[in-house]
Amino acid sequence: MNRLGILIGLLLCCRYSIAQPQPQAITIYNNPSQGVLTESRVFSYLQSQLTQFEITQSDASVDRALKNIADGEGECVRNLVVNKARSKTLLFSEPTTYFLGLQVFASPTVQLSSIQTEQDLKTLLTKHPKWLLGVEKERSYGDIADAMIQQTSPEQLYIKEGSENEAQMYSMLMNNRFELLLEYPTVIAYHAKEVSEKPLPIAVSGFAPFITGHIACRDTSVTRRFLAAVNSVLAGLTMDERFINWHLEFIDKSLHDTFKQQFSQAQSSRL
Repeated sequence: MNRLGILIGLLLCCRYSIAQPQPQAITIYNNPSQGVLTESRVFSYLQSQLTQFEITQSDASVDRALKNIADGEGECVRNLVVNKARSKTLLFSEPTTYFLGLQVFASPTVQLSSIQTEQDLKTLLTKHPKWLLGVEKERSYGDIADAMIQQTSPEQLYIKEGSENEAQMYSMLMNNRFELLLEYPTVIAYHAKEVSEKPLPIAVSGFAPFITGHIACRDTSVTRRFLAAVNSVLAGLTMDERFINWHLEFIDKSLHDTFKQQFSQAQSSRL
């Protein structure tokens, strides 16, 4: 009788286990050298809410991640900027991170006139033919900035190979490896907050006022369900005070009002 009871119990247990939906596996690539702390906070929250998915994270540069995904190895990559080329092969979530638009920053050793009129990047570089603009090979700066970079003479570009690394680019600017750097003002403020000598912002026109980072995935039935779930969580999170605070925490106080204004406009445009 005891044996029969044990057998029935095991059968019921197995039947219950089979009936439970199994978490769907998702492999997501992350570039550990990006150093975007806000994105880490947001992604950790998303992961805690998406219990219907078994999320495995793997470290890789953006180039390596995109190649792996194209080859069917892994599904998604974190904190990717949308551009036309990527949109042809990838699906994107709603924004997980927001950045104030790109600016051009000069090394502190560069001699700038006290009065600067706004100009485009091409005009700036034409006026200073010996200056180099530092950019990263694996990074997309968004369609607008990418087009500007492509139109720049190769002789005036310092192109860093390897994975994205904002801290390394900042250090190279301060060590005069190149005269100009294209970067988010929040990133520059974060790296310059403890030093007296800071990069000099230059008024350059034409850049988008706000840039967003997204989770990007190859197109499968599983990733479509995953991104729908991500977007559902983000819809609530972006209305939560924690979301904007996770951004402001890593933004210099001098930029808080500007960020809040741009964030509010971005949210209004999405409604």
